[in-house]
Amino acid sequence: MGLKSTGSNPVFPIMHTTHNVYFFNQFKLAVARQSYFFTIKNIQKVKPILHLFKKLGLIRRFYCNNKSFIYIFPLFLKNKSIQPSLKVYDRKTTPIRLTFKALKLIQKTSYLSTFLIQTSSGLLTHKEAIKKKIGGLLVCIIH
Repeated sequence: MGLKSTGSNPVFPIMHTTHNVYFFNQFKLAVARQSYFFTIKNIQKVKPILHLFKKLGLIRRFYCNNKSFIYIFPLFLKNKSIQPSLKVYDRKTTPIRLTFKALKLIQKTSYLSTFLIQTSSGLLTHKEAIKKKIGGLLVCIIH
């Protein structure tokens, strides 16, 4: 399981992924399968995302059973039609940069979505980034 590159098919170029994308893909699979829990490799860079997802109410809890795996328990609602959806924009090449001004405009136009922004202060929601008056790189959108 390589986190840096997967695939060597000449039709599909080598895809460079980040630790964020690894977590988001595992999370989306677990939600689609309605899994009670899923595991990921214990990567220090994923822990801020886990804390943010717990704060947003997307996961119930998570814990590290041993040094190599993290167990994550997603939160499922009784009404399956209102499950959150993630659109991942985190990439190594041509990242999407959002300024403070752009974040204010986004907040006015899409008030039901949450944007995760990688800033100099760490991983924040767009509302927290606006309060701190900083911009950053777009990681994902949660609808």
